[in-house]
Amino acid sequence: MSSTYGQRIRKARVARALSQDTLAETVGISKAYLSLIENGHLNNPPVDEKLLKLEAALGFQKGDLLHEAHLARTPKDIRAVLATLAGGTQTGHGSGLDTAYLSGVLQKAVEARTANVEPVRLAAVPVINRVSAGGPSEFSDLSHPKAEADEYVGCPKGINGDTDPDAFAARVSGDSMFPKYTAGDVVIFSPAATVREGDDCYVRLEDGQTTFKRVYFQTAEDGSEVARLVPRNAKYDVRVVPVEQITGVYRAVYRYQSLAGD
Repeated sequence: MSSTYGQRIRKARVARALSQDTLAETVGISKAYLSLIENGHLNNPPVDEKLLKLEAALGFQKGDLLHEAHLARTPKDIRAVLATLAGGTQTGHGSGLDTAYLSGVLQKAVEARTANVEPVRLAAVPVINRVSAGGPSEFSDLSHPKAEADEYVGCPKGINGDTDPDAFAARVSGDSMFPKYTAGDVVIFSPAATVREGDDCYVRLEDGQTTFKRVYFQTAEDGSEVARLVPRNAKYDVRVVPVEQITGVYRAVYRYQSLAGD
């Protein structure tokens, strides 16, 4: 997502005297995610449903943000091919590129681009963000199109008999999971995989934060259910979180280890 795209949203919000909190609540996204959009720190636009709500809340012409988002999701090399095929420039909704997109030229260009590529036996898993191994950090992939990312890694088939279609990867930052994991490692997580006591897991909290820790589920003295998030690095403290504050626990199933510095 370009900074220009975010600037348009921010300008329209300010013009309507809307706070980020108010607009985020209206659209159904987090304030942190809206801030990332406005500051141009995201490469992928939100899903179409959220874009339509942004258009309605900010007074854009229907389809305006949606149109720009579709073009933003088109790979740069494909855009260049389409521009040549369409014989036009991007001048708005009536551009040659738009016509090519809507008429199916895009699909033909993609097929031509990949026709001579041999199929691989690895499933493409999206790398969604960095997950902190030192402490929770904000999850920056809220509302992104499912399985759409700037970077992908191959995942061997075999999770629950086949590749989990919802599997995703995250790049580790911090050192709380050292020495098993180091900063820069890419870890693949499977929502379909059963979580066992002590598994290394990607944990998403209700406030939008995420962390990477070993997870143990226990009953507290008052009878409430809690999860103990345990780092592998002994210099970090264990964190105890009520289970109702956890919105996702996904087990680590594969790792690509960084060799930097070896």
